[in-house]
Amino acid sequence: MTSGVERRHLSEASLGSYLRSNIPIDQPIAGNPALVFFISPKQSEIGLRIPFRGTGVVAELGLEHIRCQVVWNGGIRHLEIAVTRRDLFADAYPMLCSIADRIQLRGLSPEQALADTVCSLANLIQSSRSLEIEREVGLFGELIVLLGLARTIGSKEALAAWLGPQREEHDFALRGLNIEVKTTRSERRIHWIESLTQLRPTGPRPLWLASCQITSAGPGAGNRLPDLVRLVRAGARDDEDRAALEERLQHAGWRDRFERTCQGPWMLRTKPAVFAVAGDFPRLTPDEICGVSTRDHIVQVRYQIDLTGRSPSAPLPEFLADSLEGLDNV
Repeated sequence: MTSGVERRHLSEASLGSYLRSNIPIDQPIAGNPALVFFISPKQSEIGLRIPFRGTGVVAELGLEHIRCQVVWNGGIRHLEIAVTRRDLFADAYPMLCSIADRIQLRGLSPEQALADTVCSLANLIQSSRSLEIEREVGLFGELIVLLGLARTIGSKEALAAWLGPQREEHDFALRGLNIEVKTTRSERRIHWIESLTQLRPTGPRPLWLASCQITSAGPGAGNRLPDLVRLVRAGARDDEDRAALEERLQHAGWRDRFERTCQGPWMLRTKPAVFAVAGDFPRLTPDEICGVSTRDHIVQVRYQIDLTGRSPSAPLPEFLADSLEGLDNV
């Protein structure tokens, strides 16, 4: 019996036969949308050809032997994802199959399917002894705010409010409002916004952005990320809180084995600034993108905002203002 995967994709033997034939091949992959696996001996490439309605700008992934290019083929606009090194074709083919499956079976956009596949492969082979620096910095900022909230409203309520590790749209949700935490090592208050919905309030709940700037600390000053992990663990009051905390730390990417390789120590460069995400606050959301018909074709947006020189919002909710006081000593 032939499996569904074998029917969708070439077997190893068939792929080898096609490669040895040195003949151009366009092999349709059954599913929706209609994808084509191609072999181009003249260009020494194998790849996927995918109907494409994106912006025409494909994010640079920094991959030496993978070409991503928007092309026209048969009068239809396509995204081509091609492997350009012949001795890697056999090993790269499962990657192309995975991209195709993410598009046809899971409904992902071509850009997201490519990014997710590359990320999964990177996670498979990356060193398990270190945490990516941007993830370390982001978690550092979230734990700073968590510690401030725990000091003001108690660890149980603060921990229950911490939703960031659960892949929710915003990092904290409590007392009728949401908080998104952004942390940067830059001298300017510049932050990456990861999607069109990250700065969109949830229903009627007001959204606040807590902006943290950190910098390297000198000897005997500041904290490393493992120090903050120990502090939040020490604040957990009972077994239920400890279990919930460990689950959130796990989902946030923390592993105790990272302790030796974390960077730092870090300290706050400035006092955290909090902004109401409302009115003229700089942001992109689905509502801000003009043209209903155009908006449906924008599948992924990542952008930066610069809040340098912008005055923090006032007044803050009292519990939030109290939570941020004294954080420069964390």
